[in-house]
Amino acid sequence: MASLSSYLMQQTTLFRNPNGPESHWASLISECKSNQLKPLSIPRAIVAEVGYGLIIPFSIFETIFHRLAKVFSSDAHRQKEIDAKLLSSSFAIKWAFANVFMNVLCNDLITREHVARDCANSGNIFRVPSSALIP
Repeated sequence: MASLSSYLMQQTTLFRNPNGPESHWASLISECKSNQLKPLSIPRAIVAEVGYGLIIPFSIFETIFHRLAKVFSSDAHRQKEIDAKLLSSSFAIKWAFANVFMNVLCNDLITREHVARDCANSGNIFRVPSSALIP
């Protein structure tokens, strides 16, 4: 279960990306059809930069909120939901921070949290692992 900040990251990046989600642009690259990729729109990248900058403090606030909710929740089922959102919102902090810098370096960025996590875990955030493209 994704957090609100993860959802905001996804929507901001989908707005910013000229070629849509990673499953689309990564398949074009892997099929050697890079010439079909659309270039980055500078105005959209600027709007996304502002969005990523605003998502960082929002993610921090959301993470604190979920930590407090976990402390005060006694329902085991509810705690599992809170744990999932807590992990998602805390990852969104790092993801938004990385996108602030990568926004100007990359034509397209990762749109889905599980793919961003796989990229981070691979040790190379500039390469999309093929296993991460499976929905």
